[in-house]
Formats: sequence, structure tokens, C-alpha cells
Amino acid sequence: RFQNMQLNHHAIRTDVETETQFCAVTLYLEDGPVFVAYRGTDETIVGWKEDFNMTFLCPVPAQQYAVEYLDAIGKNLEEPFIVGGHSKGGNLAVYASLKCEKAVQDKILTIYNNDGPGFRKEVFADGEYEKLIVKRYEFRPKKIFEISNINRQLVIAKTLNRKTKSIILFSPSKKNIL
Repeated sequence: RFQNMQLNHHAIRTDVETETQFCAVTLYLEDGPVFVAYRGTDETIVGWKEDFNMTFLCPVPAQQYAVEYLDAIGKNLEEPFIVGGHSKGGNLAVYASLKCEKAVQDKILTIYNNDGPGFRKEVFADGEYEKLIVKRYEFRPKKIFEISNINRQLVIAKTLNRKTKSIILFSPSKKNIL
């Protein structure tokens, strides 16, 4: 199914000094739209630190890089495309889609936020967030709501704000794997 997919424009930045962890790649699917993907938090301490910084800073460096990346890719695409990510990558996908240039924003078909944290209240202040709501899908696993699954993602997600309803996914697996 994905054997002829091409991955291009891989960008990665990790910087201890600026507390930045960012990664994105553009996937060219053989029989579908281009998908601009943002990676979530990696295993580095700086990645975790930037996650915590999201609770009191906006934008964090990864969010700024996400906008720059989407503008650069989106300007060069003629056809509509999809933007998405998991965890912090979902947050980056939504933030970049919200803050990118209007010409790029108009080409976005759908935005997938897969279990990403929300945003500080100032992101909602100008009313632009609501305009993208028709293009956005937010997925979260049922297990994250269980008290036994408290982790850094849950702490950050609960600290930040959401203005959309999430689609809650359930898996019968004991590990909650879909």
C-alpha cells in the first residue's frame, strides 16, 4: 500500500540552548494527497522541556519552526494537502495551520491532531482558531482519561486549552493499541 510513497523535505532541529525539539517530513502518497507530518516529542530531555514550556510560552520554538516549514512546503505545492501529527506533533500541525500564510492555509484539506495537547488561551484570542475548526479532526485514546494513565502528556494536555470536541477512540486491547 505504501511501497511507492516518497518521504521528502525532512527537517529536524534539536537545540539544548533554545530548548527546541522539532521534526517534520512531507509524504508524497502514490494515490492520495500530500501529507505534511510533524513528529511529537522524542526521547530527549530538551523535547520534554519544550513540552513543559508550552504551558507558559506561546509560541515555543518548535511551533515557530512548524509555521516556517508549512509555509515553505505549502507554497511549492499546487494541489491541496493534509497536515497532521501525533502528540506534540498534533499541536504543531494545528498551530502551523493556524499561523501559516493565507495562500497556504487555503490549500489545507484536513488537519489531524492525534492526541496532541491544546493551547494557551492567547491562541484563541483573535478568532482565527474557529475558522479552521471545519478542517480539523482531533483523536484521543480512551485510556488517557483513566487515572491510572497519568503521565507528562496528560499533565500538559490538562494544563492547556481546547476548543474542539475530541473523537475518543477505544481499543479492546489491554494496551489500548488501535
